[in-house]
Amino acid sequence: MSARTAAGGRPAADIRVQQPRSGFADGAGSGPRPAARANGARGQGTRRTSRPQPVSDADLIDVQEVVPSEVAELDLYQRREKIYTRNIQGFYQRLRLFTGWPLLLGYYGLPWLELNGRQAVWFDLPEREFHIF
Repeated sequence: MSARTAAGGRPAADIRVQQPRSGFADGAGSGPRPAARANGARGQGTRRTSRPQPVSDADLIDVQEVVPSEVAELDLYQRREKIYTRNIQGFYQRLRLFTGWPLLLGYYGLPWLELNGRQAVWFDLPEREFHIF
């Protein structure tokens, strides 16, 4: 064993991980597959038990802790910076203002408008009838 240490003064042996023995990161697919049973018989044959493989120093990878400088101590009780909106002016802002308000007034006002003794806009869903003016 070497005397390497990681961030925080911990020995490097505490933060090393074992490489998977197969091409998959989770180790799936490693080792031999059990033989298929003949005629769908159950409970026959030998039972396979897996034994832990000894881990050599060559199978281990050194891992270093990386802590960005932006993730420093944070005072949870400090006052937050306020965010202020700014006044936006221009063609599209005026277009939005002059089209948005009339459309909203029509959306909320047309159902209360009556023409020929019924609502100006009426969606009768059970009867599948749509009355617009």
